[in-house]
Amino acid sequence: MNGDLILIFQNYWKWKRDLVITFNITIRDESGDAIYESTNNKPKLINSISIKELFKKYIPNQFVERGVVEIEIFSKDNIVFPFPAVMGFYKSKNSLTSAVHTAGRTLEKPLEEEHFFSETNFFISTNKNFRPFVNIFNGPSGAIKDLRILIMEKNNPEPIKVINETPLLKPYESRTIFIDNKNLSNKNKHGEVNNLSIFDDAVNYFLKIQGKYTSIFPRFVCGNLDIINKHYCVTHTYREIDFSGDKLENCFGIEKRSSVSLPLVKDVINLKTVIYPTSSSEENSVSFHLNKLDDLQKESISFVKDLSVKKCGLNSIIIDSEKTSGFFLSAAPNNKSGELPARIHVNCMYYLKNKMKTLPSDISHQLTAHLSKPKSNYWFNGIVSKGYKNLILGSSVTSESFLKRNSEPIEFSLIIRLEKKDINLTKFYKFGGDGNNSFVLCIEDIFRKENIKIFDEDVFSWRIVMKEGKMGAIYCLSYNEELGCIYGEHSF
Repeated sequence: MNGDLILIFQNYWKWKRDLVITFNITIRDESGDAIYESTNNKPKLINSISIKELFKKYIPNQFVERGVVEIEIFSKDNIVFPFPAVMGFYKSKNSLTSAVHTAGRTLEKPLEEEHFFSETNFFISTNKNFRPFVNIFNGPSGAIKDLRILIMEKNNPEPIKVINETPLLKPYESRTIFIDNKNLSNKNKHGEVNNLSIFDDAVNYFLKIQGKYTSIFPRFVCGNLDIINKHYCVTHTYREIDFSGDKLENCFGIEKRSSVSLPLVKDVINLKTVIYPTSSSEENSVSFHLNKLDDLQKESISFVKDLSVKKCGLNSIIIDSEKTSGFFLSAAPNNKSGELPARIHVNCMYYLKNKMKTLPSDISHQLTAHLSKPKSNYWFNGIVSKGYKNLILGSSVTSESFLKRNSEPIEFSLIIRLEKKDINLTKFYKFGGDGNNSFVLCIEDIFRKENIKIFDEDVFSWRIVMKEGKMGAIYCLSYNEELGCIYGEHSF
């Protein structure tokens, strides 16, 4: 292996619902054959699995260019939530890192009829040194049929190219499909083509991966392969809403807007958000509004977009951390019926302001609807690596507090656990209510202030428990300015 894939998860089932679980792990080659299996494993409070080390220890003579890793969770009780937030960290030999959480899954009981999928919503690079890719997998039965890749261009509802793929017929078969991007031009406003050091160019293309299935939940690992650094910049697909009725009604009024906070790290990390036109099967005009997190009274930017693929209006927003600590993005109906798409997709591409050696994060996310219940727990897992800083970014602004144009105080406890040192650390924080509407916490700084030495390549997990107030999305970023690398995900 040129690098390593490290799987990390905490025993969410235990602290959330006091459930006892076991897990199996299986490595399969592209044909679906199991080349390694470990069953009936009992989880620790935090668990890390290096695929590279599994090969070294158990299958040293086995060479597999591509395949999949499968984790199965078992319990005598109902585990309720099917996604336990297993994180996958892709590490190259030169320490470049990227991360994605579990998304797709196989089904024990196949569907009676074939279902159609259309997965999309991720950044595809037009730089010749990168190759967009997607990994497709099959379940225990049936097949992935009518598989095709559609290359879509901004403001053009028809695909500019359709790539037909052969079906996946074998149980658990998988395939990594690389997409030729050499004919996709993308000059930025500076007149330079695909310059990694200047990332404020618009997004002009995206893909749709379509097919039929019976025994999977279709959500795929995807992204761009950094050819020079042999590094996978990963994220996951998100479905196109290609059916009617997936909408919210009577969304008049600020308190009924869908929204998300977009915090930044001052003068270090910028953000490009991308809103994909895949949230509605019918024409649906939406009015977007951006307010600075540190000045909610004044609206900075507003624009109107039709979020249906019929218009195919890709939209990119660049947020400079020199000018603000972040934005609050809200969406209101721009139609007489007051309808909003129930899911408005937005991807968060955090990038280093001064230097980028590879592609930035591509966090697949969505705006929170006003009907969503507030969360009381957030959690995440990560790796301490030499030269990297691990950050937790959040905000005390929600659609409810935004109505008053002022955030309300939030209080929470943060419980961090280190795997190698077997240490639990609990800290208490209070933010908001005084114009300070966002926060940035650094994992390394927290331990340093407690005089706790942390080892390189140690694994950590954290959990936030709300004590007072509400907050929305939390972003988990890790960056190395010297390497020019940043990656991240949203919390769970």
